[in-house]
Amino acid sequence: MEILKEIEIKNYRGLKHVKFTPKSINIIVGPNNTGKSSILEAIGLAMTAGSKFNDSIEFNLLKYLFELKKYDPRYITHINENIARIQVVLEDKKKRYTTSSIIIEYYPKGLPDDERYGLVMEYLEKYAKRIVDRELGREYRLLREASEYFIESIKKYIDEAKVEELKRDFLRKYLPREIRGYTEVGTPDEYQKLIEQLTDELSAYMLSSPKIVITIYNPNNEIAGLYLYIPERIRSRVSIRTLRYYSPPIYIGGIYTIVRPKPKLDIPPFNVVLNFQKSAVASNVGNLYDLVVSKGKIKNALEILKERIPYIEDIRKIEQGMYVLVSHHNAPIPLSSMGDGFVTLLKLSFLIALAESGIIILEEPEVSLHPYFMEIVAEDIVANSKNVQFFISTHSLDLLNSLLEKAEEEDKLHDINVIRLHYREDTKKVYAEVFDGIDAKNEIDEIGTDLRYT
Repeated sequence: MEILKEIEIKNYRGLKHVKFTPKSINIIVGPNNTGKSSILEAIGLAMTAGSKFNDSIEFNLLKYLFELKKYDPRYITHINENIARIQVVLEDKKKRYTTSSIIIEYYPKGLPDDERYGLVMEYLEKYAKRIVDRELGREYRLLREASEYFIESIKKYIDEAKVEELKRDFLRKYLPREIRGYTEVGTPDEYQKLIEQLTDELSAYMLSSPKIVITIYNPNNEIAGLYLYIPERIRSRVSIRTLRYYSPPIYIGGIYTIVRPKPKLDIPPFNVVLNFQKSAVASNVGNLYDLVVSKGKIKNALEILKERIPYIEDIRKIEQGMYVLVSHHNAPIPLSSMGDGFVTLLKLSFLIALAESGIIILEEPEVSLHPYFMEIVAEDIVANSKNVQFFISTHSLDLLNSLLEKAEEEDKLHDINVIRLHYREDTKKVYAEVFDGIDAKNEIDEIGTDLRYT
């Protein structure tokens, strides 16, 4: 399956310029620090830009890069460059082609000095109003409920005609001034003042703080989506006085969607599954199991695994967690007791099943896997390549060999690309050499070249 028809990456992290035409299975090899992860990240950012960088199983790539991996935002673009560009050509289910460009910029301070500045400032004012409305509205609802309770408790002692008047008197007495501005009680001065204060603070912080601006452009070079990402979260100086005296702290930072992409028009909706976390934890695999079961894919997910590991009879989830039924044990074994290799194998099987009719990115899937388990993963990848497009980075010649051998058995070598990255000292650049599956197989079998190295 080939959804992503062309990828071009310029100035993203360590990559100066890489361009290639993907196939169903794309394997990226090369020494350390040549950009294997950068290619996968760039593809992931482009493919999830329409969904606030969340994949189909709610993994957020932007947060992963900056909050878990702790990337320094100053180096999200190539050294001495302020702009990175990722351009993709996509084919949807109706065989229609869409070109989308993702521009990533780092700003130590300030904002883009073009039409995006106005879009950001307009967003900030609405955002500030939304925060104030949320906090004051919550307190107003609490106070309304308190007034209803108060009136209900004394209603039998008062004239019914005075009930509404008593409610108004109660609210006037107990509402803080700011909330009076939010409601029909009092004047809007305090309310508007809060919005202006918060807007000013947001604007000042947005302008002064380091940030990443990500812009999506459609084929007509029009803005189709706009995000601001501020890696550092700070506590706002604005406090909203409420019934509890002060509202919970307001924090500034994170992902701000300035212009929300329209998936059906600008970026076709695709199923995208990302796997950048190399280790597997049994509890996380349990969450994947729930997703696979809910989508009716559990049988297909376990089919190859159970065929290739005869002692595995079944895998089930109960209230206590995930359990494996094995032929030589009278009782089920907790998945957490099966070893890292098996847990990783199961995780990969579930991820591949969840990526049906879409794209999956696998960074170094060989981690924790025995060579025999790598063969099972390779078989699973080749078997599913008709319905899934794979982008894989690896340091393992065993995995690479297994993928090429399984593809040859299924007459699918023509569906494979091996992208070999190498750094040239004379030009100080990384270059990508692309082999199709047949040439890559010949390189290994006939010349004995290890494609992982230059």
